[in-house]
Amino acid sequence: MQIKFQAFDYTAADEFELAEYEFRGDSQSHWEILRNGSLYLRLGKGYQLLQNQYCGICSTDISRRFLPFPLPQVIGHEVIGKSLQDGRSYAVEINDTSWARGEEEHDVFIRSGLPTHSPSRMVLGIDRLPGGFAPYLLAPQNAMVDIGELDFRTAVLLEPFAAALHAVHRCPPQPGEAVAVLGPRKLGSLLIAALSMYRSQQGFSFTIHALTRRTDLAPVYKHLGADAVQYTSQIESEQACYSRIYDTTGSSEAFLQALQWAEKEVHLKTTNGQTTAGISHMTDLVVDELCLAGNVPYPSQQTQSSSLYAGKQYPNFAIPPAYKVYTGEPKNAIQQLIKDFPQGIPRFDVALAQNLAEVDDFIRTGVTTGSSLLKPRGRIVLQMVEKSVLSSFLAKGGVVSSSRCGDFHQALDFLQQHPAMAKSIGEQLVSDIYPAEQIPLAYDKAKQKDSIKVVLQHTTQ
Repeated sequence: MQIKFQAFDYTAADEFELAEYEFRGDSQSHWEILRNGSLYLRLGKGYQLLQNQYCGICSTDISRRFLPFPLPQVIGHEVIGKSLQDGRSYAVEINDTSWARGEEEHDVFIRSGLPTHSPSRMVLGIDRLPGGFAPYLLAPQNAMVDIGELDFRTAVLLEPFAAALHAVHRCPPQPGEAVAVLGPRKLGSLLIAALSMYRSQQGFSFTIHALTRRTDLAPVYKHLGADAVQYTSQIESEQACYSRIYDTTGSSEAFLQALQWAEKEVHLKTTNGQTTAGISHMTDLVVDELCLAGNVPYPSQQTQSSSLYAGKQYPNFAIPPAYKVYTGEPKNAIQQLIKDFPQGIPRFDVALAQNLAEVDDFIRTGVTTGSSLLKPRGRIVLQMVEKSVLSSFLAKGGVVSSSRCGDFHQALDFLQQHPAMAKSIGEQLVSDIYPAEQIPLAYDKAKQKDSIKVVLQHTTQ
């Protein structure tokens, strides 16, 4: 099979340029992607050709130039595409892994139930694999989720809704708590809806607060389940008002505010690729779904063995005896870890840090280029002498947690169980629809404060 088309590439200058693309191959053997006549990417089997119908523009697209992946690239990962084989419409999960392609051999991350953290993965519209801003894409066959009769306005939001629902499951509210969503525009509004549906499903009460600078969107937040809307300018700077805050702003300044307003937990859903609270690798922390805390947790009873990296000195840390403690240089500790747990992920469950430089080293250590010292969803315990908003929050028992993409099938089931809310999500949040030929205009519109969710519509639908 061979197909040629033009697509807008996104560049490091935050601009778009037209490029000539060609896909050739088939799902049973291999695919080659050519860009402007030169080989751009060679893929194996297990990919289906989809004709794109709709694609949302999200904050990750807006901040794409700050992410540590090569450009130029066709971006866009909130995709609905029609299969050229069966004519049905599919949402596409963004992680391209050996499991997603239907291969038989998998790495230890996938075997451990963490396919979205596989180091060998590509990411649709983010890391190499061309995304939904083009008229066609190559989708890993197991990453295609049949949307059935779901309205396209809601279906195109399935990827961010899955991420929002995943945040709720990673940071679940408890009965009687006051929880808040900070910055409820696109992702934040979906988080409000996910919290509202979760509350209904669990059958217990907690209050949902929307913390915003925008007075005009208050009716949207309440329609999606918020009990109250609080304007951030009216919150006293050091007043802890909420048990948990879900920060969807991607703003360093807003994160510092969240640390002051939260009692128990601040959950990061997105970052802007830049230094936050003195941590250079905060975006990578979110990518790996790591958390920061001021104490060492007791290992789960389901965990057969837990490893902890303590560096050279750790006199102020209380370490439960269930951990196997490693000291010395990270490289040597990891080598010993590989020997002790040859079948496991060769990273630590917990690492102890005494300053922000160590936190950065643990998130993206030089031991293996671009990888973390910790397992995905691991914990960095930070105890600092220097006082800061972050260290004060952790010292009083607070936790900074994080999450990113969620399970599309679970999200789709959730929406099907709540059809009225599913309908409202699309109606309330899709504010603008542009033809895909006008991508630069649509992208600029998505940056404006008067838009919520901008969606591209392909004429080939």
